[in-house]
Amino acid sequence: MKKIILFMFVLSCLFVLQPYEAQAAEYKSTELKIRGFDAQTMYSGKNKLHVIEHCEEENEDDIFEYHCEIKDTIISKNKIIRQRTIKCNDMKWQCAGFEDDCYYVVSRDDKKSSKVCKTVKIYNKKAKLISSYKIKIPIKILNGSNPNIGKIRKIKNKLYYTVSAKKRNEYYEYFQCYDLKKKKILFSVEYDRYFYTKLVKNKLYTMLENEIVEYNSKGKIINRYELPEGNRFVEYYISQTENTDEHLFFDFDVNGRYIYYCNQNGVYSCDTKGSKTFELMYDSTGDKVFWPDKYKEFRLDEFKVMKNGDFYIQLSTDGSADTSISTRYYKKLN
Repeated sequence: MKKIILFMFVLSCLFVLQPYEAQAAEYKSTELKIRGFDAQTMYSGKNKLHVIEHCEEENEDDIFEYHCEIKDTIISKNKIIRQRTIKCNDMKWQCAGFEDDCYYVVSRDDKKSSKVCKTVKIYNKKAKLISSYKIKIPIKILNGSNPNIGKIRKIKNKLYYTVSAKKRNEYYEYFQCYDLKKKKILFSVEYDRYFYTKLVKNKLYTMLENEIVEYNSKGKIINRYELPEGNRFVEYYISQTENTDEHLFFDFDVNGRYIYYCNQNGVYSCDTKGSKTFELMYDSTGDKVFWPDKYKEFRLDEFKVMKNGDFYIQLSTDGSADTSISTRYYKKLN
């Protein structure tokens, strides 16, 4: 009897020690039944997709005067469920983020001085203004001129944002934190912006050639996540000429504790509080959206993953929403 018990114990240990291989989930893909969008950016909110556009609208009383409207089209699965509009007095505003049902709108144009002055407005989920702040960034801490805030978030009494500055033909990117009570910058970190960046809460994620770098709320690098193998630049020969054209098919997204990465091989997920490695979530083998006909020109424009594992991708022929050839919704089946 003791031998049988010992044998069963050893057998159970063998099963425990066997490496677990995560299996890619099955998905069903459908064309998103919505029109194309102009000057748009996608954000995720819970299990909904937010497509935010900047629109020029003619004033009712003035033929030659225009104002800016920021429109949010909210999509659940394959349907538009509602639309919201934030009306701005003039054309100098841009949406610099959506998170926790709040819209962040930042002024574009500022008077030239020794400081960059920006106005940040925060709107709630009903598109009502709930707060407004002015921030001043000393020019001397930026290596360049013509600075512009790209992404911004408010956590308690601090604003976290990215700002870019151009000097001659070079661009410089900074991750900064502004204390609203002390009215000063707590830190300013220059970072590599090889491809894309995401600002989630008070953390910054930037994708380099082979990795994604994570910055904490103090501007310090705390993690590096190695990207899975796979070509990021896809070459297609144009039939009319003998030249080659490179088309981009890769992007990443951050939702909660997970980082998601998409390339032609499929979609990968990385648990930042678990293994911290990317595992295949969707295998694109045989998917004509990821692997179109040989001479078809395309690029991946937008990639957003919902909390339930569903995801959206938008493809275009030259990177603009006007020429998008497909916006697809992938529903998780298992």
